[in-house]
Order: sequence, then structure tokens, then C-alpha cells
Amino acid sequence: MRILFVVMGIGLGHATRDLAIIKKLNCDVRIGTYSSAYEFFKEKYETFKIPYIRFPENSFSVSFWKIVFCNLFTPLNLYRAHLILKKEVKEFEPDLIVTDSELLTSYSAKRLKKPVIGIHNHNLERIKNIEKSKNRNLRLQAKYLYKLVEFGTKNCSKIIVPELVGGKKNGKIRYIDPILDESKKVIKNNAILIMLGGSRFTHPFIEKIIPFLRKQKERFIIFGYKDFEEGNIRSYKFNPDFVAYLRGCKGLITFAGYSTLSETLYYKVPSIVFSIPGHLEQYINAQTVSKIFMTDIDSKTPEESISRFLKKIPEQRKKLKKLKIKNGLDEAVRIIKGVTKT
Repeated sequence: MRILFVVMGIGLGHATRDLAIIKKLNCDVRIGTYSSAYEFFKEKYETFKIPYIRFPENSFSVSFWKIVFCNLFTPLNLYRAHLILKKEVKEFEPDLIVTDSELLTSYSAKRLKKPVIGIHNHNLERIKNIEKSKNRNLRLQAKYLYKLVEFGTKNCSKIIVPELVGGKKNGKIRYIDPILDESKKVIKNNAILIMLGGSRFTHPFIEKIIPFLRKQKERFIIFGYKDFEEGNIRSYKFNPDFVAYLRGCKGLITFAGYSTLSETLYYKVPSIVFSIPGHLEQYINAQTVSKIFMTDIDSKTPEESISRFLKKIPEQRKKLKKLKIKNGLDEAVRIIKGVTKT
């Protein structure tokens, strides 16, 4: 069996869950992606670059109109992406295309007469609710994303939506538990971890709070910033053992990226969850886990929120012991294999 994966390249969340699926499938794969995910995959599998929708990462916020401005040449790039996929499909001759959050790939797959499975993090009901928001920026993003998801999935044989918290549905759209590459490795550190994700959006945030962190009694380990060690702070630009550190930490300060939240829920780590201002997906994710973790959406005083969180870690740990969450990896693999057999 041959499968062509087309993967969202911003950050590493999509790449790491697709790697778990690929290892479990144990088949021939070729991967189309870009940015961080390209660097992640290029030494592991045959990987090619594709054009992509760009997000401005030079500030700690997301604006609908900035996204539009950064993508004025999107129609041309999408045509280029189609030509690249056409070439790769002709050379590789895949039995199936799996597209993870690259929502326009299904259109090319249909034209190339290849079955396609879509994987994405978007619950359409939650997006629809944001369309009623008083925040004009979020409202515009929600309307755009809703139409994009509808367009990007209508040609898919199946759609896999890993849910942080929620029910499951059968049929074309399959809501499953988070997809995780489980790790047995534990690095005991008794520290407060800070996960910034794979993009530069969060760098202004960490630069603002580092002076505050230096004054605390806790030890802090930062992932996704710069490589340095100073006093009670250790920072890694990239460290492949994040999950091992997560399993042995005291608590976590994180943003509302899907992948980190999935791991944090699964391993039941006390956390405070921030949201990048104006970032629709992070806003929805933070709302989704707000009954489980301490959350702070669009905070202007993160130091105060972190101080409250540090005091409530024991209380949150007790609450997390009652949480029941499974790994959706096996179910995702069954769905993919089921499509290849039809």
C-alpha cells in the first residue's frame, strides 16, 4: 500500500501525529509539506515542498486582514501546488491521499482521481458558534474557516476529527480521541514546563514574562524559544524529548495548540492554557478545555495568572485523576485502512 500524505507545516503538531499514523500503518509513504514539518520529515521519509497559505508571525496576535494581505497570491500558489501534486501522484502512484489540515488538497485529489481522507481539528459546530461573536476579527475568521473546511472536505471519502473533549459520530465525519504517539520515556525534572509551539507568534509573550520567571522559586524549562540557560530557566529551541519531560514535570504553561493540549490531557498534567490573541483555533481550543485546565484568553497580565496557577497545581492534579481519555491512533489507522480496501 502506498499513501501520499499532505501535511500542514506550521508548527509540529500535525507532523507528529501523522508520524504516529505512518509508523502504525507501516506502508510506503511520500510526504508533501513545508516550513517546520518539512525539516521534521525530510530525514525520515521522501519529502517534497508545497506552496502554502501564510500567517504573519511577527506579533503576538492574529488578524484576519493581515492573513488576507499575506496571501494575495494564493490562487497562483494553489495552482502551483496542484501541479506539484500531479507530478508526485504520477511518479509515486499512491493508493490513497491523506491530507492533514491542508484543506484544498481534496480538490486536487478528486481531479487526479485518487481517494482522499481528510484529518483536521475543526468541529464545525464550535466554529459556527463563533460566527455570532462580538469580536469582528474572530467572526470573520470563523466565516472564512467554516467555508474552507466545507469546501476542503466535500471530496473526502472520510474525515477524521480528533477531539480534545467531546462525543463521537459515525458516518463520513468521524470524531475520535486525540491521535498520539505514546511515549514510555520519562525525564523526571519537577519543573514547570513552558511550551511555546513551533511558530514565532509566542516569542513576544515569553520575552515579556522572563523577568517575572527569574524571580520565582520554581525551575522553568522552555520549549520553542532560544537555546540558553540562566539561573532557574533552561530554554530549548527544539528538544525531541518534550513528552518525556512532560511526563516528569510539576506543571505546564502552554498555548492552546491542539497537539500539546492532547498530550497534556492524556498524561493528566496540571496546566494553565493561554491563547494567542485573535487566533481562532486557539480561542476555540482554550474554551474547550476551560472546565479542565485553568485558562487565560487574551490575557494582558499573564504574570498574575501564572502566580494563581502555581498555587493551584495540587488542586488541579486531584481533579485530573478523574479524567478519562484514550488514544485515537488505532481508530484513525482502522479508518484509513478501511478506505484503502473499498
